[in-house]
Amino acid sequence: MQDNPCSSYTMYTIGYEGRDIKEFANQLEDLDISTLVDVREVPFSRKKGFSKNHLAQHLNECGIKYLHLKELGSPRFLRKRVRSDGEYDYFFEHYSKYLESQVGAIEKLCKIVLSTVSCIMCYEEQPTSCHRSILAQEIVRRNQDRVKIRHITEPTSCTPRQKEFWLPSRPTPTPVQDT
Repeated sequence: MQDNPCSSYTMYTIGYEGRDIKEFANQLEDLDISTLVDVREVPFSRKKGFSKNHLAQHLNECGIKYLHLKELGSPRFLRKRVRSDGEYDYFFEHYSKYLESQVGAIEKLCKIVLSTVSCIMCYEEQPTSCHRSILAQEIVRRNQDRVKIRHITEPTSCTPRQKEFWLPSRPTPTPVQDT
């Protein structure tokens, strides 16, 4: 697929919390995802199948390309702070500021989104408690709203739903679709 200035693109997001690896991969296959972009700073998991090497191998067997973009993960100090105080406004605001320094990685993700059916992944099931919602909105902003976001939040459902997410660079939150 070529980047066409008049085209509209969909980028999916998913968290693996509450899913097993087979169900996770099947859902990506059902949505015709061709590239999964892991946006965890540290791509290791205690949950079987979700550490970088095992995940990449399993996805490869399903015909899905795996790519880890460490630079787009939330920095450790932010993860640690939000776990201790639960202040998501602080977390999202500072993650947004952090993204300003990650231009190369964001540009790489934009190219992927405009050329493949792609999905960004982190741990949290709900995007409202994950940095991937802020990252997804940044991709929308950089692509002049040509990219639509679909958050895959239910392990067995692909029903679109509307949600609003906090976005520091706009005066009001932007509605996005869940899958």
